[in-house]
Amino acid sequence: MSSSINIVMFLIVTVGYYMTIKSYLKLDIISDPDKYKKFNNDTHTNLAIYLIAVLLSQYFINVYNITDKCGGEMTENLGLAALVTFLPWTFMFGLVVIVLILYPGFKGAFSDVIGYFFVYSSANKILTDLLVDKNIQDKMDNNPNASEEDKKAMQDVASVIIKICGNNSILINQIVPENFINYWKIMKPLMKKQYQSEEGGQEIQKKLFDLVVTRDNVGEIMWFIYTGILVTSLVQLQMSSQGCNYSSATMEKNYQDFLDQEQDAADKRDKATNQVYTVS
Repeated sequence: MSSSINIVMFLIVTVGYYMTIKSYLKLDIISDPDKYKKFNNDTHTNLAIYLIAVLLSQYFINVYNITDKCGGEMTENLGLAALVTFLPWTFMFGLVVIVLILYPGFKGAFSDVIGYFFVYSSANKILTDLLVDKNIQDKMDNNPNASEEDKKAMQDVASVIIKICGNNSILINQIVPENFINYWKIMKPLMKKQYQSEEGGQEIQKKLFDLVVTRDNVGEIMWFIYTGILVTSLVQLQMSSQGCNYSSATMEKNYQDFLDQEQDAADKRDKATNQVYTVS
C-alpha cells in the first residue's frame, strides 16, 4: 500500500511538471542561438525544481511510512527517512536526468517506439504531403529544366534519404529537435515545389517540428516514469527489510504499552474465570 502511495505521488508530481512549468521548444527558439541558450537555462532550472519536488514529496511520505511501521514520533524518523530517500533518488533518478540533458540521444530508447506511436498518424500525413514521390528518378530524367548539377544534387540527397528512409517511420525517428534545421535543409531538394520557399514551407515546417518535439518529450517522460517506479520499488524494499531504530523513549513507551495490553488480557481472563452463572 505504501509503495502505491509513493508511485501515485511521483506520477502526480511528474504530470504536474509537464503541465505547468515544463518549457516546450518552439521552432523560432531553436532558430535563434540567444533564445535557445535562454531556453536551455530555463529548462535546467525547471528540471531542478521538479527534482526537488520529487525528493521532498517522497521524503515526507517515507517519514510517515516509517513512523507507521516503527511507531514513535515523526521527528525521530527524519534521519532514517532521509537516508533511504535522498541517496537512491539523487544518485539514480538524478543521474538519469543529468544523462538525458548531456546525451539527449538516449531518449530514443522510448521516443523511437512509444513516442513514434503518439505522432505516427500526423507525422505520416505531413511527410506524405511534404515530400515528392519516392520514384524521383523518372521525374529528374524527364525534367528538361534541371541541369546536370541539379540532378546530381537531387540524386545524392535522394539516394541517402530513400535508402535509409524507405518508409516515413524511419525518417521521423531520425529527426530530433537538435538536428531538425539540418534535416530540413537536407530534405529541401525532395520537397514539393510549393514548400521549398521559406514562406510556403513555414507552416508545415512548424507542424513537423512540433511533432518532433512531442515525440522527444514522450521519450523523456517515459524515462522519468520507468526510473521513478524502479527507484520507488527499491526504496520500499529497503524500508521493509530494514529494522527500526528505536529511541529510549520509544522503547520505554512500547514496553509500557505491552504491559498495559498484558494487564488488560489478564483482567479479562480473571473476569471470565470468576463469573458466576445461575440456573433458574
